[in-house]
Amino acid sequence: MLIPSIDIQGGEVVQLIGGKERALAAGTPDEVAARLGRLGPMAVIDLDAAMGTGSNRDAIASLCARYRWRVGGGIRDEETASF
Repeated sequence: MLIPSIDIQGGEVVQLIGGKERALAAGTPDEVAARLGRLGPMAVIDLDAAMGTGSNRDAIASLCARYRWRVGGGIRDEETASF
């Protein structure tokens, strides 16, 4: 089973090395989700929220309105989880 997964930092889909160094910037969450969405439910991690440096909440809310997602990163209370 494949679970498409994206990490969002600063509004972009990224891949980090060691949780710090940006190895790849793959475009906007909308662009990547459009390509991966046909594969089924996806996973998304808000790296900014996980690192306590910001939030990509609006971008993730937009994705959740159009696709099925499992969301993680920076969700530390029920209020944040239920947006």
